[in-house]
Amino acid sequence: MNEIKKIPDSPVCYIKGVGEKRAKLLEKLGITTALQLAEHYPRGYIDFNETTAISDLVNDGENHVVKAIVTKKFPAYYGRINIFKVLVSDGTGDMLITFFNSDYSFTRLKLDNEY
Repeated sequence: MNEIKKIPDSPVCYIKGVGEKRAKLLEKLGITTALQLAEHYPRGYIDFNETTAISDLVNDGENHVVKAIVTKKFPAYYGRINIFKVLVSDGTGDMLITFFNSDYSFTRLKLDNEY
C-alpha cells in the first residue's frame, strides 16, 4: 500500500514508453512526475462536468457546456439543405441552436428531455 502512494511522485522516466529522450522533452514542459503527466490535459480539453447557465453565457471565444431541456424543434428544408433549429431552456434563459444537414440530431433530440 505504501508503494502505491509513491507512484504519483515517481519520475516520468520510470513510466513504460518514456525513455531518457522523451523525459527531457517533458521536463521542458515542466512535467517531471507521473502525476503531472496524468494531469497534463490538451490545450482544447473541455470539462463536460462544469456547466454554464444560459444567462451567464458570454461570447469570449471559449467553449461552454450547457445543460438544458429541449422545448421546441423547428425543421426546415431549403432545397438540398436541411436546417434544424432547437429551442432549449435551463430555467435562467432560452437559447436557439441551429444544426445544418443533421437528420441524426433531429431524430435523437426529444422534446422535454434534458441534455
